[in-house]
Amino acid sequence: MDRDTVHTHINSLFQTVCIEVFEAHGSSAVLCDQSDVDGLNSAPIAVIDAGSQDFEILALLVIPMSVLSLTYPMQDEIINVDESELEDWLGEFSNQTIGRLKNKLLNHNCRLDLGLPDTYFDSNLQEVLADKNKLTQYSFKIDQEYVNTYLGIEFLTDELRFDLEDTQDTSAGEGELELF
Repeated sequence: MDRDTVHTHINSLFQTVCIEVFEAHGSSAVLCDQSDVDGLNSAPIAVIDAGSQDFEILALLVIPMSVLSLTYPMQDEIINVDESELEDWLGEFSNQTIGRLKNKLLNHNCRLDLGLPDTYFDSNLQEVLADKNKLTQYSFKIDQEYVNTYLGIEFLTDELRFDLEDTQDTSAGEGELELF
């Protein structure tokens, strides 16, 4: 399988995953033009990675506090959500995002090992992005707020093992753990 095809397919899956995760937490999510999104340079950032023998993935989520509060699982406590709880929630949100991507890639006979998320609450986006490889930006409108996500893929081999056709491996459902 050639790199461009795999790259395009993984990016498409990532867009779908981002929408699914926000919708799973009660918010409507729509992919939008990046030029519509402004002023997220000081929003909290989560960085998480995953990899296989064929490639490594790096995902960044830039989610304003208002969206973190909106998607926080304890909706009745939204007024009293502590910043440390929102920091934990941002890390969990990134785990759920990369976990869903992992499950979708299983359907293409691609198994990923997941890393742990890093969160940044007082960092500038440009500082966090400075050491990162080329990333593709996707912007979403979440209810009436905006979120930026970034996905980077670094290929480690020319011989990619990736089935373009979805094999519909349903061995691991959402929230389930599959041990190898």
